[in-house]
Amino acid sequence: MMRKLGFAFLILLALVAVFALGIILGPTTQNLFGLISERRLNATIILDKVQQLSVLTTARYNFSTVVTSQRDMPAPLQLLYGERLALVAVGHVTAGVDLTALAAGDISLTDGTLRISLPAAGIQDCFLDENASYVIERDTGLFNRGVADLESTARQYAVDQFKQFALNEGILTTAETQARTAIQQVIGLAESENIRTVEVTFKPADPAAPLPASCGG
Repeated sequence: MMRKLGFAFLILLALVAVFALGIILGPTTQNLFGLISERRLNATIILDKVQQLSVLTTARYNFSTVVTSQRDMPAPLQLLYGERLALVAVGHVTAGVDLTALAAGDISLTDGTLRISLPAAGIQDCFLDENASYVIERDTGLFNRGVADLESTARQYAVDQFKQFALNEGILTTAETQARTAIQQVIGLAESENIRTVEVTFKPADPAAPLPASCGG
């Protein structure tokens, strides 16, 4: 049975700090990273700043499960040629928002309200911890010399299960919620005289978008 071990938000604090510092320092100050700030922000400046955050990883789910894998064959042959193993699999799934896909048309500033339409959150990584994952049981038939890919099949199945459980438990919604909060906080740190409120929305997810290779994409 799948067991959720933990949950942590990975807001990119260092990059957020760079973003905020570049805004706060003043209209003519250039910091070590070449970020030029202005007291009155416009959509173009905001686009440049937000895109420098690159990919915002905002949610990570950790999982542990026991996966069993066996060769498919008629029951009478299992005793002679069958093979079965049980694997303790430990890993995580991360999700976030690709801010490099943000375009100028996704940002508008009207009457003190800054509106930002971000790309939908997506799965970024599915990771199996090889150091923490291990075989706890292996049974082989009398004439079975072992199937080389049985353990790798079990490991890939575990990764697939991690991904599906994360999606079922709402990791994408969590990632978008945390990304919205991060962007609003960063813009709020600017204390710009022409921005009073920040509204962050998300575009619909693309069902045809490929998954990362680590997640079977």
